[in-house]
Amino acid sequence: MKYYLLAVLFCIGLYGIAQEDMPPPQRDQAPEFTPEQRASLKTKKLTLALDLSEAQQQKVEKLQLEQARDRAERREARKADSRRENRNSEERYDALSEQMDKRIAYQREMKSILTAEQFEKWQSINERHGKNRHRRHGRKSREHNPHHRAH
Repeated sequence: MKYYLLAVLFCIGLYGIAQEDMPPPQRDQAPEFTPEQRASLKTKKLTLALDLSEAQQQKVEKLQLEQARDRAERREARKADSRRENRNSEERYDALSEQMDKRIAYQREMKSILTAEQFEKWQSINERHGKNRHRRHGRKSREHNPHHRAH
C-alpha cells in the first residue's frame, strides 16, 4: 500500500512538471497580418496551386485585397458589437444572407478570372478547406457524420 501511494504521488508530480514545460497554444502565437499581407500570401498560394498568369495574379490579388479588408472590417465590427449574441432571427438571417451574397459574388469573380480547368481545381481546394475547417473546430463534416440524414 505504501509503495502504491508513493507511485501515485510520483506520477502526479511528473504530470505537474510536464504541464509547466508545455508550449503555449498555437493560436496565441498566430501573427497578425495586414489585409495587404494576407492578400499577397493568399494570391501566392493560389498562384502555386493553379499556375496563374501575371494578369490573373494581379486580378486575384485585387480581389483578395478587397476580401481581406472586408474581413478586417467585419472582425472589428464584431469585437465592438456587444449585442451580437442577442440578435433576433431576422438580424441573423440578414447577416447570413449578406455573407452568402458576398460569397456568390466572389465565386463569380473568380470564375471570370480563371480558366475552366483552374476554376474546377480552385473549387476542389475550397471544398477540402471547408471540410478541414469543421474538423479543426471539433465538428465532423456532414459526409462523415453517420447520424446526419439528408433531407
